[in-house]
This record gives sequence, C-alpha cells and structure tokens, in this order.
Amino acid sequence: MLANITKKTVQVLILYFLCLTSNGQVNQKYLIKYLTSGTLASITNVREIVQDPYGFIWIATQDGLYRYDSRHTEEYNTNFSRYKAIISPDVRSLMVDHEQGKIWFVTSGGGLNMADLITGNVEFKTIVEYENQAVFFTRLCNYKTKIFIGSNKGLFIIDKKTKKVEHSDDMDIYNVDQIKIIKDRLVACTRRSGILVYSISEKKITKDSIQQLPGATEEMRFYNIVQRDSILYAATSKGIIKMVAERDRIKIDKQAFSFLPLKYKSVAFGICIDKENSIWFSNENDLIKINEQEQSFKIITNAVDKNDPGWLKSIYNITVDNENNIWLGCQQGLAYLRNTDISIQTFSRSGDNSVLIKHAYYLFPLNDSIVYACAENGLYNVNISNNNITPIDESRSYDYVFSEKNTGTIVSNSEGMFLLNQKRLTKLSRVYSEFIEIGAVRINSSIKLNDSCFALGTENHKGIIIWDFRNHQIKNYHSLNSDFKEDIVNNIIPLSDNKIAVLGDSYFNIFNTITQQNRIVAINNHERKSYKLFFDMCRIKNEYYLASYGKGIIVMDTMFNKIEEISVQNGLSNNGVYKTLPWRDSLLFVTTNNGLNCININ
Repeated sequence: MLANITKKTVQVLILYFLCLTSNGQVNQKYLIKYLTSGTLASITNVREIVQDPYGFIWIATQDGLYRYDSRHTEEYNTNFSRYKAIISPDVRSLMVDHEQGKIWFVTSGGGLNMADLITGNVEFKTIVEYENQAVFFTRLCNYKTKIFIGSNKGLFIIDKKTKKVEHSDDMDIYNVDQIKIIKDRLVACTRRSGILVYSISEKKITKDSIQQLPGATEEMRFYNIVQRDSILYAATSKGIIKMVAERDRIKIDKQAFSFLPLKYKSVAFGICIDKENSIWFSNENDLIKINEQEQSFKIITNAVDKNDPGWLKSIYNITVDNENNIWLGCQQGLAYLRNTDISIQTFSRSGDNSVLIKHAYYLFPLNDSIVYACAENGLYNVNISNNNITPIDESRSYDYVFSEKNTGTIVSNSEGMFLLNQKRLTKLSRVYSEFIEIGAVRINSSIKLNDSCFALGTENHKGIIIWDFRNHQIKNYHSLNSDFKEDIVNNIIPLSDNKIAVLGDSYFNIFNTITQQNRIVAINNHERKSYKLFFDMCRIKNEYYLASYGKGIIVMDTMFNKIEEISVQNGLSNNGVYKTLPWRDSLLFVTTNNGLNCININ
C-alpha cells in the first residue's frame, strides 16, 4: 500500500508550515539539540550560560566550568592544572568584561575567579570571607572599574585593577539573590525584604526605595533576571515579575502577563529576552515563549519525533546568543535551539504521547487546521494548530478519505467504505445501496467528474468505479468487462472534462468516462525499457511527468509521447519514485525511496 498524499494536501501543508501564525496558546515546535557528545556528556545541573565576544559559550555548572566553541570543550575544575584550576567546582554566576577581555565567575564558599577570554587561562582566584564567615555569592554585575556581587551577606564590590574587595555596610542585612545595574543605580532583589535601589556613587540604599512585592508574606526566591532598557523581568518562586525602574524606586507592573493561565504563574526559573523582544521562560514543566505586545504565548516542544527525555522540564537558565539562538541550561545538561520557524513539523504523536500514528498512508485537509490521517493503525483527526491528535478509529487500517458537501465525508479502510460523521462510522452501502452489488470495495483515489459523479480508483483490485451519487447508479470497469488488461489501480489522475489517466502496475491507461472506452498508452522508447509500477502523474505547461517506480520520471508531451527520462543518471536521488507535485509551473517536487527531490524544469 502506498503513502498517498494528494497535491492539494501537500500544498495546504506547505503553505501552513511556511506561514504559521496564531494567537493565544499553541504548541510551537523547534529543532532542539541536546548536546551530549564528548565532554559535553558529563555536563549536568547547568546554572548559567554566557557568550563572549569571540563566540565562545561559557557554561557554569554544579561540577565545573566549561568553554565551548561548537567543536571543542575546555573544562575548568579544582583538581586541574594551574591555568584551568578554580576555587570550587560549584560555579554560581558568570560575567563577561568586554572592555578588559576577561570573564569573572563566582563559586560556592566565597570563591572569586577570573580568566582571560583569548587564552582561556585562569589569571586570578581568591576566597572572600565576611567577619570570618563563608560567603555565598549569587550574582555578578559589571560597572566601569568595579564589579558588584550579590550574596547572602549583602553586597560586595571589587576593584578590577587592584582586586581589592570591599563590603557595603548599608547592605549587610540583606540576602541578595539578583542584581542589575541601570545607569548609576543598582537594583537588588532580596529574599525577604523585597526589591531595593542602591546608589553606586553614594554607596547606600536610596531613600524609600525598598519595594515589597504583592503577596510576598514569606521568603521569595529570585532565580534569574533580565533587562530591557529600564524594564526588568525576574523569574521568581512566584512566577514572572515585571518591574519598571524609576530612578530611585522600582514600580511593579501588577497587570503584566495577566493573559497567562494560572498554572504558568506559580514559579519561573530561567528567563531571557531574544532579539525580537520575545520573552522566554521556564517553569517546572514547560518552556514558554511570550509575545508581550500581542499578549500571547506558546509552549515550546521539540520538533524531533522521539520521546521527550525530560530536559524541557528542568531548565534553570535560558540565554540568547549573538545570532538570536536560544541556549538552555538544564538539569540533564546543555541544550540549544535555532530561534527560527521550522519549515517542516512532525505530527506523529499527541502532546501527551498517548496517541501514535504509524505509517500514514494518506492525508486529507478538512480545513485550515484539521487534517484527517489514514494510517496503518487507524484514522486520526490531527489539529495542526495545537498538535492535538484524536483517534477516530484505531481498530483497522485506513487507505483514503475524501469529502463532498452532498455526500459528506467518505473513508476507506480494510473492511470497505464508510460514511464518517463526527466519530460515527456507517457502512456506505447502508446509505447508498448501489454499492451492495459490487461488495466490499476499498479505494485509494478519487476524481469529481461533475456535479453528480465521482471516479474512484480501487485499492483491492476491482478496477475503477464511476459513481453517480445523485441517481444512485454505479458502474464498475475492470479486465472482465472492458478494455482494461489489469484490475490493479495505483492512482487516477484527471486529464480533461471526460478523460482520466488510470495508473496500474503494468499499464498506463487513458479512460474516456463518456464513451467508456479505454486506451492503453504504449510508451515509446528506443532503449526498449519496460516501464511499470505507475504511481503518480502531473502536468506542467505542455508536458506530463509520469512516476514509474524503479525507472524514475517519464517526461511526455500532450500526446503522451516520451520526450525524456529523469533518473539517477541525471541527478534524481533514487529511481523508486512515488509522488509528483508541480509548483508554479517551474518546480517539480518528487518523493523517492531516498528523500525528496526538487527539480527546476526550466
């Protein structure tokens, strides 16, 4: 049985995938790559990711620091050689100093480290204590000649030239999770005291700047924070929070993200803003992309059809690189996705993996969002807008489906032809008794001839059927009652108002539906090749392109005289050809046993 996909189906799907737009909640698929080869296989519990000016990706993890250039990975840890040794394996935060060409990073136990971006060598490391107690560093920020570090003991300031460490006495009572610098003000997000503004020049908290968050009656965690101009977005234990900096105080936008369902507001871990101003964030179950201007969001899933390894359920950090690609720091390791719409999306499994389509034989687009899929294991309703796959019948295999306003939707399966109404299947012969006389019939193709008649190609070797559904009349043409020499029909193709091409295993036929005469086309060729297994045909301008499995594509004129042959000898990937699809009178798409071919016929 062939994987029959109509030209209409392919055109609809191509246009959909290339022009996919939607509002509200949908699942959007990206090609997500889990980086698990070589040294990257040992990376787990990623805390932060940054990219330096030279394109290197630096990865802070619970067990070491890594520098990655898409081919090689350098590792930093406590027991490594001099230039790759760091204070502690648990790297908490990274900061690139573009002006000096350095990367600073903090580790657990008060470890402060610095490496050169060009050589990759560690050039400075020390342990910082406060009142003879260990310090737990959380986040780094760069400001002119200083580095600011948030910690469980408030705020520390490092002079980049002298490496001298200073502690801000005005901040010592605060447990600081996140810091960001806007102009000459430092915004500090604390666990118990809310959000405050610190004047860098005056070295003190600005008056009346402490802002308690709504509903924060207990300790609140700030896991990540990103900045767009004077607006801050924080991923917290209470979800995403939008804050607007107004010089010496912070204003909380309480209406931000009101369009998000409650289940996406409970907690947020990673967050970033891409170059198109989309906001990406993660919670305990999902990766979500927000268009704040349109007040819409999308749940991100992997376009690769395989069981989800669970990486997207444990994303701690999200970073956008210089090319607008998204990097994901996960519990399982490092992942990456190219931040562009993909031209091909797969719909083989439902969102919850409970439904699986096996060997789809035929697709029928019912409307802009619903496609019926005929498969080896059943008939399925596929909603390509939200990736929902609903089984209609999983008790048998299905060959074909078509729909007409007067007859309704008709499906063909291993037991015959049925009318489909919602999920209810009714034998076609119960409504159209004319089908009783020819017994169980399966079809693989159809052509509407006029307002009352269809031509049907049979799947179970019964030739072709001309069906007048208005007058309840049926005529069956096969090798025993007509000019056909075989009863196998692989496809039927419309040629003119009263002629159709009937493609079989051994013969290429032209059937006149008015005179009921059949003509077998003898394909002339000097090589005396035997052309068989005709699966599809299309016309572009004044030429026909006939798929002959094992031989390639036969090009014919309007009188069906052979002009040339397209095969592996002149560039076709494989001679096992199934389907042909013309596109705008210049391109011919061909499916083969070795992938999809695009032929420029000009």
